[in-house]
Amino acid sequence: MPKLDEQQWVAQLHSLTAAVAEHLPDTPPTAASGWAEVRSYVGDHLRFGNAAPDDLTTRLQTELARYSGARKSGRGATNVCGLCSSAYAVSEQQEAAILFAPMVYTNKQPLHGSRAIRRICAICGVEMMLRQLLMKRGRESGGNFEKRKLRYLFFYPTYFFTPESLRMLRVLYDRLRRVSFTALRQLLLPAPDAPDTPVDLSPAVFQRLDDLLLHPMEIARDEDDRLFRLRFPEHEPITFSFVGLPPAERDAKDAEAWVNPAFLALVLPLILDVKVVASESLMPIIQEATELPETVAFDAAHAFVGRLAGSSRLNLDQLMPALQSLTVSYLIHLDGNAKMGAGRYDYRWHELPAVARNLETSSLYAFHYLKKGLRRDSSDRIPAGKAAIYVDLVEHYLPNGRTAMSHARELVLRYRKFYRHKSGRLNSNSIVRPVSEAAKALLSADMRLFHDVESLLEVVRSRLEQFVERVGSGKADGTVPGWLYPEKERRGAEIQAAIEDFARYFVETIYRDVFKQDRAALAGKQLNLLKNACESVYMAEQRREWRERNEVEEDKEPVE
Repeated sequence: MPKLDEQQWVAQLHSLTAAVAEHLPDTPPTAASGWAEVRSYVGDHLRFGNAAPDDLTTRLQTELARYSGARKSGRGATNVCGLCSSAYAVSEQQEAAILFAPMVYTNKQPLHGSRAIRRICAICGVEMMLRQLLMKRGRESGGNFEKRKLRYLFFYPTYFFTPESLRMLRVLYDRLRRVSFTALRQLLLPAPDAPDTPVDLSPAVFQRLDDLLLHPMEIARDEDDRLFRLRFPEHEPITFSFVGLPPAERDAKDAEAWVNPAFLALVLPLILDVKVVASESLMPIIQEATELPETVAFDAAHAFVGRLAGSSRLNLDQLMPALQSLTVSYLIHLDGNAKMGAGRYDYRWHELPAVARNLETSSLYAFHYLKKGLRRDSSDRIPAGKAAIYVDLVEHYLPNGRTAMSHARELVLRYRKFYRHKSGRLNSNSIVRPVSEAAKALLSADMRLFHDVESLLEVVRSRLEQFVERVGSGKADGTVPGWLYPEKERRGAEIQAAIEDFARYFVETIYRDVFKQDRAALAGKQLNLLKNACESVYMAEQRREWRERNEVEEDKEPVE
């Protein structure tokens, strides 16, 4: 209530007190009703005038003794609130009264006991009931509410809320919806009619996600709102705001419950000047913004969030790289794992943790999931446009992506000087054939004879020379790019030098430095990841050449 002086505030408080008193019973409440705890709580937290605070040492000793006795069984055991561990009197939680199941594990119960019902103090019970009155009015209770697996976003000011920033937060708060990642993919990736548009994941792009984040109108009916949020009258400001986000599926796994909250927690500080805490708990982990020096904090988030975001607490300068890494990983998951099923689009978010774990191991797993999605659609070769997009995503937006891609790029640029695919026979095997030949030469070499790098280099070079000779005579698929060397007299020598350069890089850098001369690693998953990355780089380079020469791409139908 703005513009009230001191006397008007006093009158307003007296009026409010009288209104509350009218709803109190005429007979004094019993001790079991919790009024003694409420009276004690008010005395502990409100100070009027120069009243001295109570002895905090005694209260702390009482609370510590009750908490320590809560784990005991038999004589000396005490009961403690399952939420706040305070020194207030507690009683068994009733499922109809509190929106979480009473019979779940808590470390504030005696060990090896047969009763699993948590106890809760009157203060926490009153607070949870008041929240229910202010939030969405539904029929959920107890275990049914917990099965929704809500994850909560708490909003705090970076410094302080101005009237303007509060109004902006109120608009976003009343209209916030879950993000459609199908629509997000269409917005972030180049359109089919504009394949040359580079991938742009800059802050300005994320700040234009209004259609994805805000509904054009406030949600009027409670039953139409899937989110769990406070409901304040329009004329009252929201000084503490938080929202609960349920997953799209009813029986969602824990990872699915964190997909939307993790994305929104990273993108909302870019739109508003706020700090965000994403938590599994309905109770806030901090009370004031000054308790959080960072911009975003994840409280007990699923492991995939930490793998993709890099940390559970992020400063402002860490926010954009974390958002880009998370978004790119979502896009990779959609290409590799999501599919149509049972008449609807199945995102299969429960497979996202494996994607996050693999991408943390090596950014080249992005091309593995790209190939996985193509094989699901009965295709094996990576289209040139898609290859260019993935090369861009991995090099610019995944952690260590540029370093991981450097080896694939160096290999492709070297072997394209002496080998190209044959026109009309564009397939995965033909695209990465020089890498396969070099790996076979190392795997088939007898280590008793070829035990040093120079001798292995000779083996690889000899095999590649034989392969190029077969290609030149038409006995193997592919083409020797003689057009790169206008002088016919020097063409053979320059091709031999290109083979030498590729063989040396493969043996000395890939086999010796990267694989540490481990032939088992060379024959395993890592070589397949490298070949998938080489295929994408090759197709991206080939696409660039096609466009420079104004030629129709071989993986597209000619335009009539």
